[in-house]
Amino acid sequence: MRRMQEMARLQPGMNSTVTSPEGYNVVLNSDHPLLSRLLSSEKSEIEPKLQSLRTELAEQTKLVEDARLHSLPRSPRRLLPLSAKSYPH
Repeated sequence: MRRMQEMARLQPGMNSTVTSPEGYNVVLNSDHPLLSRLLSSEKSEIEPKLQSLRTELAEQTKLVEDARLHSLPRSPRRLLPLSAKSYPH
């Protein structure tokens, strides 16, 4: 199909015969037992990996926040949001 579309672009007379879309939408019934089983098994396999990544992210975030807290001047010692544009030097 892709080749026919490329040829139609090169030869203007063929445009009337090739009117198919470049892509398709697929709709799946998520209530179907087979699809439900596949989704639940995939979730049970992925969830432990996601949990370890969430734990690692929380640890890294805490390290960054602690480092930012200790790098601020002694007074006032307030926690700035990560998106703050100006940091005290």
